[in-house]
Amino acid sequence: MHYYLFNIGKPYSEEWWARHISMGVITTGFDGAVGDQGDRILHDIQEGDCLIAYANKYGAVGAGIVGSETSYRLARSRALPSRYESNHRHLRGVKWTRYVKSLSDGVPFVKLGIPSARLTKMKLDPANARRIMKLLPPTAAASKNQNRSHDKSGAILQSSSRSNQRIGTYANLSDIEGLRSEVVLLRTKRSQKLRKAALLLARGKCCVCNLNFLQLLKGRGVRVLQVHHRDQLSVRKVPSVTKQSDLAVVCANCHLLLHLDPKKALSVEQLRKMLRADGFYD
Repeated sequence: MHYYLFNIGKPYSEEWWARHISMGVITTGFDGAVGDQGDRILHDIQEGDCLIAYANKYGAVGAGIVGSETSYRLARSRALPSRYESNHRHLRGVKWTRYVKSLSDGVPFVKLGIPSARLTKMKLDPANARRIMKLLPPTAAASKNQNRSHDKSGAILQSSSRSNQRIGTYANLSDIEGLRSEVVLLRTKRSQKLRKAALLLARGKCCVCNLNFLQLLKGRGVRVLQVHHRDQLSVRKVPSVTKQSDLAVVCANCHLLLHLDPKKALSVEQLRKMLRADGFYD
């Protein structure tokens, strides 16, 4: 896990910060185009990294955990909510676990151990980052509601195992979602250089189902492509060299199927053969 101080950008208003919280995102602006600096900044951070959001003149205003790479999107202006406060169109999912509701309650820079901040993203020392996080109020109400939600879900599942009479009621089932909690985890570092090269070499095709996602949505379909390690990276005991031949570019669906067994992934060739046997493709 890496820790970053991240600028929420202009306008530094209550409404703009509330937008980040309500949408569960961090944003960047720049040219608002594929491959620009805003795109690169949000793809440089990894799932599980911790962001401490700050606003100029106010200091730190929130902390959260970065979502998966698939949570990134480049939003069209017309697809953004009405009265959207900024020109930021690059968005990446973040689970905000600590935050102030008013910018005026932010933790000033003098307490952050940082004289000032000018960059969009700045790496932080882990110990200092954790200290800063403790200065921000946790979302205690969310944690309390989440426990209630888990208890309710567990009771429903236990009841359904005793009897199948309630199955018909599941069609109208509802529950609370979107609660946020703080998570600390260890993440295996992946090479962005190898990832980008693999995606370029794939030319938009999934090597399992052979679908060409460059032909979908005027080329934007390539965002569903992911880079799969033929030998699971998670089982490596020590860091080692990865070659392009060790990687396979697959679509999100095929990637999930490859990892049906989280302890032992299928090979690309095995899954391709299984899909062919099921008549998925010739």
